[in-house]
Amino acid sequence: MNLKSSSEHRQLALKFLVHSFLYYQLGESILGDSEYDKLCVELKKVIETDKNIPHYDIIKNALGDEASGYSIPTKAYPQEIISTALHLLYQEQYKDKVSLNDFLKSYGYHGVTQ
Repeated sequence: MNLKSSSEHRQLALKFLVHSFLYYQLGESILGDSEYDKLCVELKKVIETDKNIPHYDIIKNALGDEASGYSIPTKAYPQEIISTALHLLYQEQYKDKVSLNDFLKSYGYHGVTQ
């Protein structure tokens, strides 16, 4: 596998986890259903040949029979995924509506202290 493929595989894995967290844990969506489905199909092919992607075990289990992130338990999501998901959601949908601290609190997370 070349370096570009490895980087692309990593990016697909992280994108899948971020968007799965947003949808299945927070009830929010930034990707359309068809784009998410395409991501799942693509990543399912990747995990057949690349076991070095980040969070391989979580992804492999999630993309088993159902081919979605529905079965990933909340506690299984790495902190970096949760943080990225919240930041992305805030930037995409809430930054003009509410402060970051209030946004984070609305989802049960601590805001930034000053």
